Amino acid sequence: LNFGGFMTIGLTGPLSFQPELLFAAKGHRIRDKDAPPVTTSTGEVKFAAADRVILVRYLEFPLLLRLTKRTHENTSVYLIGGPAYAFRRSAVIRQVIDSGRREDIGNLVNGSSFSYIAGAGLQHKRWLVDARITKGMRNIASDPTPAAVKASAFSVLMGARF
Repeated sequence: LNFGGFMTIGLTGPLSFQPELLFAAKGHRIRDKDAPPVTTSTGEVKFAAADRVILVRYLEFPLLLRLTKRTHENTSVYLIGGPAYAFRRSAVIRQVIDSGRREDIGNLVNGSSFSYIAGAGLQHKRWLVDARITKGMRNIASDPTPAAVKASAFSVLMGARF
């Protein structure tokens, strides 16, 4: 669950600058790499279900450009895009079946992240909804072996303008 706030600063015509402050969470379900496959009742062989979740929480600062097109008197659509800087608040691995069982992995995750955001949205009167893709550009693993880890996400945000 992400939450936060934003403001828009008009630049020229339909273009505006939209800085944001978000409390964002990014995660991934995992299982042991040596977990045996599972055979379903139909005989299909599948990977074992994930038993843990890696959850990294950030204080994120997206600095977005917003291009707006008014479609009706009170309705507009918009495109957003730009960089986002994030600072880690916490990093844990928690159990799927018991979310209270957690292991702190803060020492394995870098304290900051950098990503690019691209998305689109719809605003009607003061209500808005947008969908965005956040593509991680910086390795967040403090030890990059065996491979780099980049925090990416797909988000749908809903909100109200004041």
